[in-house]
Amino acid sequence: MEEGIIVDPEDDISYCYLITNDNDATLCDIVMTDPAGYEYKLDECLPPGGSVYVPPYTKNAPDNGEHTTAKVTGVAEDSGTVVTDSDDAKVEVRNPAILVSKTVFDGHLSECTEEGAELYMNVPGTSVTYCYLVENTGDTRLCIHVNDDEDGAREDIACGCMDAGASAYCKPFHTSIPESVDPSTGSKNEVTATGNPVNKNDNDIPDLEDVTDTDPAGVKPIFPDISVEKTVHLAKLSVCEEGVEMVEGLPGTEVTYCYEIENTGDVRLCDIKM
Repeated sequence: MEEGIIVDPEDDISYCYLITNDNDATLCDIVMTDPAGYEYKLDECLPPGGSVYVPPYTKNAPDNGEHTTAKVTGVAEDSGTVVTDSDDAKVEVRNPAILVSKTVFDGHLSECTEEGAELYMNVPGTSVTYCYLVENTGDTRLCIHVNDDEDGAREDIACGCMDAGASAYCKPFHTSIPESVDPSTGSKNEVTATGNPVNKNDNDIPDLEDVTDTDPAGVKPIFPDISVEKTVHLAKLSVCEEGVEMVEGLPGTEVTYCYEIENTGDVRLCDIKM
């Protein structure tokens, strides 16, 4: 029998029981009971040295796990002596979980130390850095890697192994803002973090499934632009209107210059000076 296993919540578990007669007399009336919720009685007697597997007992793993001891009794056929034995097994239920946060920074960062923006806007070609913060939010040690949907991002970026409650930044990804993104309102490519449950020696725990989480962040290319049109009026105006490129008049004639400024780009402009 496996002495102990580690499983996910709601996993099916099966208890197996091997009964062996290690006495020198045939045993009858053999009954096995397990407080996990199972009882089985053998229909036949068991000769000396004989052994038999009891049909397994399958159930859902309890939320908090369990540690139970099965007991077997048998009666010696010739003397009526009652013999017993017991053995225990443990089921440990774990709840591995992971959280990832993807953000973006302006410029080239060699390492990430804080979270950036969910969406960053600038002109195409601007250097940006994507940062990935992962946190072990479960109760089991995890070895973690991330995969980003961004074009050119490396696959399976390793983030190391961490205990429950710990967090760390993975290696950042450097790129630049493209000429266009889909959707046009801004890219929202997701990063996927995968955590492999491991023991204290960072060896895989085979009965626990990997856990994942995703988070989007992205960029939006913008195209700021401005134009100015200067015209002149052969008059004194208090409010400008469209004029002409050139006027003729006698020296000393009053003229008014007008200036029309237009935002011809795709983003709001401030601090405009002429």
